[in-house]
Order: sequence, then structure tokens, then C-alpha cells
Amino acid sequence: MPPANPQSARGLRPARAPARKVCLYTFPSEPARLGRGELRPFILQSPVAVPARAILGRPAPFGGWRRSGSHDGRTPTAAGSPPAPDIVYADATMSPKSRSIPVVIDGPNFINRVLDLEVDHDVVAQQLSLTQLRRALNVAIRAQQLATDACDGPIEFVCSKKLFGSPKNKFTNEEREDMLSRFMGEVGVHVDVVDIPGAEEKGVDGRIQTHLESWAKNPGYIVLVSADRDFIPVLQKLRGQGCKVLVVSLQKGFPIEIVNEAWGVLDLLPHFNSLFTYSYPRYPIETLTIGQMKILIANADDRTHNQIRVQENGILYVSPPPAVGNQKLESVRLAFESFTARNNYVGPQAASDGEYVTTEFSSITNAWNRKLRGYIDYPVPPLGDGSGRFVVSLHGDDDEAFETLEEAKLVAEIRAGKLGHNVEVVEYGEDCQAVRVEEFDAIDGIWSESENLERPPHIR
Repeated sequence: MPPANPQSARGLRPARAPARKVCLYTFPSEPARLGRGELRPFILQSPVAVPARAILGRPAPFGGWRRSGSHDGRTPTAAGSPPAPDIVYADATMSPKSRSIPVVIDGPNFINRVLDLEVDHDVVAQQLSLTQLRRALNVAIRAQQLATDACDGPIEFVCSKKLFGSPKNKFTNEEREDMLSRFMGEVGVHVDVVDIPGAEEKGVDGRIQTHLESWAKNPGYIVLVSADRDFIPVLQKLRGQGCKVLVVSLQKGFPIEIVNEAWGVLDLLPHFNSLFTYSYPRYPIETLTIGQMKILIANADDRTHNQIRVQENGILYVSPPPAVGNQKLESVRLAFESFTARNNYVGPQAASDGEYVTTEFSSITNAWNRKLRGYIDYPVPPLGDGSGRFVVSLHGDDDEAFETLEEAKLVAEIRAGKLGHNVEVVEYGEDCQAVRVEEFDAIDGIWSESENLERPPHIR
């Protein structure tokens, strides 16, 4: 009598198990920080047929799916255990059998596009990362289902010896060398500097074409980071050879000729903040400079909530979750208004706004110099220098003088809120005699003029 499974009798693997109907969760446009091998619940799609090996925790052909026994993804089922219910979660890894996608970057085109998005050259030189670019590509490619493979192959960054940027926002030689040195130190990255005097642009284009054609010898996916029309002929050639070129750039619209020749196009603008590293440095507020304030803002990630804080020992820093709002305030002297995510209060673009950085610097240092405490959600004016004729009167050594009535009233309202009682602003004439007194009601929040003109000046 023949065996039930002839293939098993001959030592061959049994027939593939039939596909099962499962609920499939796919990636949102930009999920939270996702490490390799982590499980996350994503957007629920309609039930689809998935090979059995996906349900058992092994990779499915569409790239990296794992089984979870719970709807919240916090208690994954061990591989091979009975699945219930039928839920499949997206995994951070691609299939180990997938072909790693190589990435070729048109260096001048890419860097100049970043600079065009109102990011200062010094911030780009210090924080832009090709490793972060690789991660952003993987997230975006999965989200749009453009490829089944991962961008784990080599990255070729091709550039010339020319400085990046425009006359108004141009790299220095030192910044260029520092950035390229950082790139060279990143895993899997090779920097290819083309040195052809008088023909730098054409030399870069030619070298990029050489890299593309080299990778095309093993047909598969290739990522080209550039939307330059000069690459249309090579895209046509590679398409004819069966290569799937994904064209990537930081722009919403692509030339229709590139869209026609590429396997797919990908706009990385929604993932822009993912291209940088964030170190969250700390500085003593007593010696804080505007340059350090810029670095502080640039190195905070706008993809999450943040809050500027000052410790009792005078250390200034930007705090990410969970230490925002009213959380984890131990040893914190000043906590400023929390920055909600994705509003450009922090990050490379925010740090490149000089006026904004200066305003934040002034408000923070003014609050420290005024010896304020607690939560601050208002602009803090500078400490009075004693030369103004509008005096915030507190009947003692804490009186302050200002040049304008508006400044004095703002400080009076702040003081009234902190002290819980009414505060006066006294105006003095040229003879140092009081000519007007206005009082701010701490309960009703209104100003009223007083007839008390005999109060002597107390100017710090």
C-alpha cells in the first residue's frame, strides 16, 4: 500500500500548506520608531489569503510578516503555535531571502534639495544621515508597496569637489569635509568623489550611470535618489533590461518622463525629519549662547512632543516624551510650553529660523535671570535696568523700571499671577514725581487707574 504522502517517503518536503484567510495590518505613512524584529499593529485591511508560513512566524513572499496572538500586538504568539484569532502584523524586517536593494544618490541634487527646504548648511552638515535615509526609504517603500525587498544593500553617494548649496546657503570647505567623513563612517555607505575639472556636473551624472548599469547586471530593484531629467535615457535602458528602478526625491511632483520610465516614484517629503540624527544635548544656561540654542533646537525630533526645561542646577535641555507637560518635573525649575509634534517648533527647519531661535533664547534666559519658577507659557521680557520711567511697584527691592508702559504692564501681569495679589505700574515724570499709577487686579484680570501719586520710586 503506497504511503499517504509519496513525497515524504522519498525524503522530500511535503506539499505546501494551503493559504488561510487572515486580517492584514499594513504600515501607515510614517510609523513610530520601529526596530528590527519589533511587532506593531497597523492599519486593518480586508481579509486576504496569506501563505501558511506567514502565519507561523516565517516570512511571506510580500516581505516580512509575523504572527501575533493578540489584537494589540503586545503578546506575540511563538512560531508554530495555534493561531487565534487570525491576525497578522507587519514586522520591521524584510524576508531574509529578499535581494538587498542598492541605493545610488546624486549627491549635489540631494543635498541642494535639502538646503532648498530652508535648512541651514551647518545643520545639514552636522545632522543629515544616510543611515537615516536608508531607514526612511524602507518605511516609505513598504507603506506604498513599491518593492518586496529592503534597502539593505550598499549606498553610493556620488558628488564632485564643488561646495554644496547656493550663494546664500553654501557649505564651507570644513563643513563639506566633515559631512562626507561622517557618511564614509556609516555602515554600507561609500562616498564617490568625482574630480573632473571643468566638467563636475557631467562627471557626476556619468559616474551615477556607471553605478546603475553595474547593479543592473543582476536585475532587481535599484533606488536612484534624484529627479534629474538627465537620467531618463539610462532609466529607459534599465527598464528594457528588466530592472525596477525606484526614483526618489524630496518633491511632490516628478517630471512625467521620469514617472513613465521608472518602476515607481517616491516623494520623501513626508519623511523629511526622519533623515536627520537627534542627540538632545544639554547646556548650562548661565553661559548659553545663541549658537548653542540653535544646536539645542536642531537636535530635537519634531516627530514627537518636546518641552524646553531648565533644571535647578541651571542645565537647559529639550525633553522628549514621556518627560513633557506636567510629567517628571523632579529637580526642574522652569518648564516652558510643550511643543506638539509635527509643528516645526524644533528640528532642523525650526533651528534655521534665526528670528525664532533668538526669541526663544531671550525668553528662556530672561526667565532664568528673573528667578522665575514653574510653568512658563508667555514671552518673558528682559530684566529692567533701572533707567526707565515706568516702574512695576512691589514696595521694595524687587521693583523694576522699564522704558515703555507695555513692557511694564506685561511684567506686572506676570508678577500678579505669580504672587496672587494686585500689582501697580507707576509712571514718573522728569521731576521724579509720580504722574500716574495703574493697578492690575489679579482676580479680575483688569487694569484701573489710581489716584495714588505719592508713592516714592523704588528702582532696582
